Amino acid sequence: MWLINVEALRLEEFTDPYNMPEYAILSHTWADEEVSHHQFNHPRRNLRSTKGYRKIKACCSEVRHWGLRYVWIDTCCIDKKSSAELSEAINSMFKWYAEATICIAYLSDVDSWHRDVSDLERQLSRSRYYQRGWTLQELIAPNKVDFYDKYWNRIGTKESMSRQLEQITGIESDAFLHVKRLSSYPIACRMSWAASRRTMRIEDIAYCLLGIFDINMPLLYGEGANAFRRLQEEIIKESDDQTIFAWEHDMAESNWEQARGVFAQHPVQFKNSATFIPAHLGGGAYNITNKGLSITLPLIRGVPSRGQYECIAVLDCYGPPNRLQGRKSLVAISLTELIANEDRTYGHSEKLVWRSISVLHLIDAEDLRNAEYTSLYLLK
Repeated sequence: MWLINVEALRLEEFTDPYNMPEYAILSHTWADEEVSHHQFNHPRRNLRSTKGYRKIKACCSEVRHWGLRYVWIDTCCIDKKSSAELSEAINSMFKWYAEATICIAYLSDVDSWHRDVSDLERQLSRSRYYQRGWTLQELIAPNKVDFYDKYWNRIGTKESMSRQLEQITGIESDAFLHVKRLSSYPIACRMSWAASRRTMRIEDIAYCLLGIFDINMPLLYGEGANAFRRLQEEIIKESDDQTIFAWEHDMAESNWEQARGVFAQHPVQFKNSATFIPAHLGGGAYNITNKGLSITLPLIRGVPSRGQYECIAVLDCYGPPNRLQGRKSLVAISLTELIANEDRTYGHSEKLVWRSISVLHLIDAEDLRNAEYTSLYLLK
């Protein structure tokens, strides 16, 4: 792990995880003229005049005020030319933020100087900081986060700003203040936290969530949206929380084909699933293959049409309570395209192979009386 010595303004490497110095860590959004690992180690003549270097220097100055000697900054403390080092850093990043003495959150588009409370709140709510994927874990992981504006004026802490942070991010303060363990939040809820966030590279919307779900996996830049599917596959190896299947596609934004399959393509498809919770009603285990998902679910069949059954499969999770009756509603997904699998093309013993459509239904628990537990094979 590389750290910047804030007195000497140079990088120092620490390889013994049991003998690490105390350090601060910077949380920020990238902009023009960021300083890379190589540039910081081999400074050119005009490096000190760049915006990126000035940000590093100002951060180091603030860290010295906290009485610390070291700081970690992602732009220059990762040698991105080394794929092994980049992979280690991304898989370790949540841990590094969690173990920092303090996290300095720098909001480069917020000016708090002589601003009234309402104006400052408007600026905070519109800041790019809350729109980026990587800053999600950078808010949640550290024990102590202090926020600074573009001129390095201290705005507040995540404790003092907790109510506003809840409103901006949609994250319950108990999560980022560590009152409750992250693992206690359903998968769909944690996915929803990233629904409005974006990353520069497609793959990073999956990689920036590794720590949120306590997952380690190899990085394959160039795989595109498949990275997010791989993340979901890794999650279900560790969890039986079926809210991971309770996502919905916005048909107004795309075509029908993109709404098919077991796994979501982006956290935005969980934006309406934040309140879904596991029901713990029972049911068998499930497993994933290279072709699809084998799972047993209650199936409610419709009327046969054109050789196909229109069905809904009931997930083991609750949605919002029924507004009229106050009872909890179960979440179900649509299934279409019944396929005869007599030649076992999909490598599965079941004769019936289904494709799920990301249309969610909320049903009354009493409707389970009309359901039959069925072994399903859902294609990816």
